[in-house]
Amino acid sequence: MVEDILTVHLSAAELALWKLAPAIAAGNTVVLKTSELTPLSSLYLGNLITEAGFPPGVVNILSGDGEFAVSVASAVRLLE
Repeated sequence: MVEDILTVHLSAAELALWKLAPAIAAGNTVVLKTSELTPLSSLYLGNLITEAGFPPGVVNILSGDGEFAVSVASAVRLLE
């Protein structure tokens, strides 16, 4: 199962962690779409996830505008 997470620009890293932990604990992979206004905190989180030894593909981080988020969400729904 793939969990898609869309964060807002306020406290994006905290919101991402709040949603990442249960999704990963349940054995899901995650697609994290960051805000185009604050992508760096989530990209830094990605660095920490890599350093922690998570396998490639467990957490996928995408940055871009709202149109990009809609296309990603549509693609995920097609895969379900």
